Amino acid sequence: MRSLLSRLLRTGLLLVLLGGVPYGLLTQLGSPLPDQLPDVDQIGQALVEPASDDMVLAVLAGALWIVWAAFAVSVAVEIVAAVRGVPVPRLRPIAPMQTFVGWLIAGLLIAAPLLTVATQTTPAPRVTATAHHGQEQPDLTRTAVTATVQQPTYQVAKGDWLGRVAERFLGDFDRYPEIQDLNTGLIPHDTGPDGPDHIEPGWRLVLPADAHDRGPQRHATGQLLVPPAQPSPAEPPNTDAPSTPTDPDPDGVVPDPTAPGATAPAGSATPSRAPSSPAEEAPVADTGVDIPGGWLTLPLAAAVVAAAALVWRRRRHRYRHRPLETDDPDDPDLHPLPPAVGRLRNAVRTRSPELLDPPAPAQPSVTEYAGDDPPDLPPPGPSGPQLAGIDSPVPAGGLGLDGPGADAAARALLVATLSTGSPDDPDARGQVIIPADALTTLLGTAAVDLGQIPRLHVTASLSDALTRTEELLIERRRILEDHEVADLAGIRAAHPFHPPMPPVLLLCEPPPPEQRARLTTALHLGAPLQVGAVVLGRWPRGDTLTVQADGHTGGGRRVAILDVPTAVELLAVLKEAHTGEPAPTSQASGSDMTTPPERPVPPSPTPAEQPTAGRPAADSAPVAAGPVKVRLLGEPAIFDRDGNPVTGLRHHARELLVFLAVHRSGANLSDIMEAFWPTATVRRASQRLSTETSDLRRHIRQAADDRSVQPVVNTGSRYHLNPDLVDIDVWHLADHLRHASAATDPDERIAALRRAIDAHTGVLADGWDYDWIDPAREQVRRNGIRARLHLAELLGPTDHHAAVQLTQEAVAIDPLNEDVAQRAMRALAAIGDTDGIRAQLDRLRAALDEIDEEPTAATVALAADLQRDAATARSARHD
Repeated sequence: MRSLLSRLLRTGLLLVLLGGVPYGLLTQLGSPLPDQLPDVDQIGQALVEPASDDMVLAVLAGALWIVWAAFAVSVAVEIVAAVRGVPVPRLRPIAPMQTFVGWLIAGLLIAAPLLTVATQTTPAPRVTATAHHGQEQPDLTRTAVTATVQQPTYQVAKGDWLGRVAERFLGDFDRYPEIQDLNTGLIPHDTGPDGPDHIEPGWRLVLPADAHDRGPQRHATGQLLVPPAQPSPAEPPNTDAPSTPTDPDPDGVVPDPTAPGATAPAGSATPSRAPSSPAEEAPVADTGVDIPGGWLTLPLAAAVVAAAALVWRRRRHRYRHRPLETDDPDDPDLHPLPPAVGRLRNAVRTRSPELLDPPAPAQPSVTEYAGDDPPDLPPPGPSGPQLAGIDSPVPAGGLGLDGPGADAAARALLVATLSTGSPDDPDARGQVIIPADALTTLLGTAAVDLGQIPRLHVTASLSDALTRTEELLIERRRILEDHEVADLAGIRAAHPFHPPMPPVLLLCEPPPPEQRARLTTALHLGAPLQVGAVVLGRWPRGDTLTVQADGHTGGGRRVAILDVPTAVELLAVLKEAHTGEPAPTSQASGSDMTTPPERPVPPSPTPAEQPTAGRPAADSAPVAAGPVKVRLLGEPAIFDRDGNPVTGLRHHARELLVFLAVHRSGANLSDIMEAFWPTATVRRASQRLSTETSDLRRHIRQAADDRSVQPVVNTGSRYHLNPDLVDIDVWHLADHLRHASAATDPDERIAALRRAIDAHTGVLADGWDYDWIDPAREQVRRNGIRARLHLAELLGPTDHHAAVQLTQEAVAIDPLNEDVAQRAMRALAAIGDTDGIRAQLDRLRAALDEIDEEPTAATVALAADLQRDAATARSARHD
């Protein structure tokens, strides 16, 4: 009671001070604003004459108004911080006032104990309606289980997925069984079409107590109806879960009881996960991605993923096709990118997929801008500090990074700055100037092996770095003077064809005393020209940001951080993306679709006589009715005996099918789990793999119409597909190429190459972008091209038009590859098609423009020579 009275008194005092003081000042002393401004004579008279009573009263009134304004600002800051649930920012000039206001503002929380009493005494309804087809539908205005009004409740929207609801409000896709167990009257537990993903628009689902909104999800667009209360320290397990036992899998695999469509064993219950830690509940946690080597903001993660995609396009461009007999399964161009890239891509695809394929800003062409009404140019993209979570632009006097996470934040800032921009946005392509000793501080000995990156300028010393910065300032100032503008904003508005002027970041250690003035001067001159600096330590002449080891900087903010190994790996990715030069790596591609056979291959096999050399032996006899047809080139599908696709295959079961087909000789269970669920616990990943393997086996057996067969063979700790039971198109392509390379008879080789071309019907797992699939997908693409190019070489001397057709097909498969374009030009020259040669060069230019490249001088010279020779030959024939 005493506490309640104290809160009431403080609330009353707060209201009196907030409203009564200005009322009294207005009514007793009048407005603080004068009716008219004094002139010069009145000011002079007031300064030389003794102070009058009216003047003293006016000064006191002004002081009171200032004190009241500070009080009002403190109240606003306290209330905003309380509503948002973040620490109160301390404003130094009014810090004492904030302390007093903080004591008063507690009176506004008087409703909290009253609400708690009301929720403790209010009974909650219980609904037992079910949602199966053919049964009574539930009342959509009620929830499915007993709940207090403190429990968060979610209203389902059209297109929602239960897993996405769990991901949005619980932070983990795989926590959907907790929602299912809290809503047993609504969500069925069977594995049929009405399984746990069958939720209807309008249903109100009770969520666990720790639920809160973590950001938008494409398949979870409903709303949280009841705000969540603070989670209790522990939650008792749900005792209302159904106890229907599961049917044992014929392979002895126990399905994962937490997976979609799986049922819990008799007498068991799915426990709720412990409440999230305070760090996980902070809003900033939902704006970034945790990886083993640090934490990146979502925009920075998307920028790294975009650079990784550019790496694969660069590899396609530089690849040179070799004879069939010299195939190298360990081709460095097929090495996978660092595991961090896959995790970043998966996180962005799950939480903000729009960042992976953002709408391109309206970039007017030269013709459009030259018109009478030129459109506005879009602003440049985000800078490196923005991607890293640091306020942008960097303060004019520079920014110091201090604290245990300072170096990690600087490494992330380095990666972020080199990740910015695109060919269509050159003004956002940030550059970094860094002395060698600062780079060594950040990367250690790896700085020596980093090599040259176009936008990373490493100098011998800080003095050299300042000299380069000063030269850049002079150059930019001269450009502005030539265009008669004052700053970059002016030149962009008045002269859109100006040279690119991207942000430049000087990254250095604290300068010695004799160079501090030089650095300060350069920074103040460079502020209007987008030239700034970040100092690795406290920087008294600018601002200093203290970074904790996890990237937090206070006030609910967090900046990106990276450890040394991860930063080095990502810088290698950026280097390859910028230069197109291969990065040295010891990783293998992990694909054995083209592994040479272990014994000689019999000539001219029929499709039903696919070689099994190099494959593991099957544990069951071949099926009499023939193997099950599996299509992986294009949309993946398993076909039954009538040629109809089998439906209902789970997402990860489909991925497992593609993975095992790629790893034809088998894959270790640990490698599969690392590729699919790298962040899951060992036991959780093992359960998931058992569930997905069971689902894949069940669907292949359904297609074979035989439950006794063994389509996925487990040899200890290794899985492989039974080659006698499944007939996979991607294996046909590789087998036919091997037969062609082994054939000594030209006709036999031609026949094998034709079969390989017929087998290459599309992209591997088209439409399914698994994190590990890039090397395998690129290998399939190259196999399809190689089959066509080698067949064109064999047919070219006798059938020029067939060679042209085959090389044009190869160009269509990969328009970026310059070697393919040269071969197509030679085929066109053989038939005297000079226009076709010119058109092919134009198509290559257009394709390479997307990766900011140009055809090499050798390709341009070849086109000119072929056109001249073709024209000469044509004139000779006419003569």
